Amino acid sequence: MPDYRIDIDGEQVLVKVEGNSVTSVNGKPTSATLVVEPGTHRFALSLDHTTYRFSAVKDGDRYALTGEGITFDLGVKGEHEHVLQKLGRLADTGSALEMRAPMPALVRSVAVHEGEEIAQGQTVVILEAMKMENDVHAARAGKVMKVAVHPGMTVEKDQLLITLE
Repeated sequence: MPDYRIDIDGEQVLVKVEGNSVTSVNGKPTSATLVVEPGTHRFALSLDHTTYRFSAVKDGDRYALTGEGITFDLGVKGEHEHVLQKLGRLADTGSALEMRAPMPALVRSVAVHEGEEIAQGQTVVILEAMKMENDVHAARAGKVMKVAVHPGMTVEKDQLLITLE
């Protein structure tokens, strides 16, 4: 069951998700369903027999969620790094760093190419899993030695994405 650490208007929230269902928020059991409209950034959240509709606009590593007359500033910064650390998906092999897929996913885009110098935190790959896009950020600055994936490719958990020098 994936854990998501989310910053909503400065408040840290831990959310557990199973499929399209939110099973707990900050350790408190809940029953909510999140449905993403395919190909859009529009969502429907069903909670306590009420459905809330909202849309998300990405701005860097944050999102503006708007719906029901309310706008929230939502951040998932650090979630990817938290998952990678938790699952041990960064492998330091001498001076090289292998960045591996934290979960089975579809490669939406590759933002770097072999030989390119990149900065720490720069988006290198965007994966889609469970109808959500997950930016993979460079764990450190370096030169891209190998790009092992391409857009449209399906990757398995632990599969090599990028090797940094």
